[in-house]
Amino acid sequence: MPSSDPVRRFRDIVENVDRIENYLDGYDFAQFTQDPRTIDAIGRCMQRITEVAIKA
Repeated sequence: MPSSDPVRRFRDIVENVDRIENYLDGYDFAQFTQDPRTIDAIGRCMQRITEVAIKA
């Protein structure tokens, strides 16, 4: 659940963007599309970012 603190919400967005970057490090598009766990992990990060952005 997103925090009610605006600074924490911004940090949550940055943290999830960092996670996405880490998950994709060393991947090209073809590798990414063949890895369902990475696709799911990135989807979850995007969901968190969206939840925080809606609350902002």
